[in-house]
Amino acid sequence: MKVLRSTALSLLAVVLALFGVPSAAAAQSPPVVSGGVPPTFAQLLTATNDGGLFHALRSENGAWTPIGNVKLVAGDPGYVYDAAEMVSLGQLHVVVATSLGLYHAIRDNSGAWTAFGDVFNEAGNPGYVLNVAAADVGGSLHVLVSTSNGGLYHTIRDPNGAWTLFDDVSTESGGPGYVTDIGAGGTYNELQMVVTNSYGRVYHAIRHADGTWTRLGDVKQMTGNPGWVVRSAAAVVNNDLHVVLCTDAGGVFHAVRDYYGTWTRVGDVKQVTGDPGRVSDVAVTGIYGVAQIAVATEYGGVFHAIRRYDGTWTPMGNVKQVTGDPGAVSRVSIAVQ
Repeated sequence: MKVLRSTALSLLAVVLALFGVPSAAAAQSPPVVSGGVPPTFAQLLTATNDGGLFHALRSENGAWTPIGNVKLVAGDPGYVYDAAEMVSLGQLHVVVATSLGLYHAIRDNSGAWTAFGDVFNEAGNPGYVLNVAAADVGGSLHVLVSTSNGGLYHTIRDPNGAWTLFDDVSTESGGPGYVTDIGAGGTYNELQMVVTNSYGRVYHAIRHADGTWTRLGDVKQMTGNPGWVVRSAAAVVNNDLHVVLCTDAGGVFHAVRDYYGTWTRVGDVKQVTGDPGRVSDVAVTGIYGVAQIAVATEYGGVFHAIRRYDGTWTPMGNVKQVTGDPGAVSRVSIAVQ
């Protein structure tokens, strides 16, 4: 029986090879395009020093649209401290932390925006929100926020528009200390979170489909220490978690946690993309194994680079030179589809 089974399996493998059935690895490969970058649309959000919020689109050929004022089309939710976004079913979901609270709006494929809606009215008020992260998990919008007292909270908006009440993540995953920034990435059933604290440390945890959280793990212990981390960003790209970190010295660093939980060593992004200046904020997104990052610099600049499927990087590009200048940028967010 074992011989017959082995023979049958061998014949099946030959048939699959002859008829060109793709392997799992081939199915995850990006489209073959020039420059090693797949045809994708990236959407960039920038918050400015005067509390403004702006949006630009990078098309699949690499061209950027002019920067647009989001408040003019979605209403004014207040002075914007931080912004996060994710794409689901072709729609861009934007969540902003402002002087008035936490707000959510949607941009559809036609470019039309809904009005900003008050998230606190739906999910409760966890406190004064300063930082926000968002991710798509199985078609639902997962939102993480940190508050002025260093708290860390989580809520979900389902595809029908219903919100869950905020829950305290620190009590479920272990205390990371006073949280200063958050990054988030999602798969079809899990949320991965990266948080930085007031001691410059970085932690990682996972929320499973049943709602339970893993305990926080120390990222520096697994990737190496790039220095005192002040800002963090995360995105799941082909089941791997890409993490981008900004240090108090203005450096930018990148590491990957693969599907099995193994981390790469942290790498200095400026060494491979060029130096746009002292970086003050970072964002990351990706698809087809290709990651795109955006950074804000201390003098309000915005730059963009791509990490290709083979691990090589494009040079940092000056976004304002091709989109126009909305003013001095303090925060960046990026999403891709």
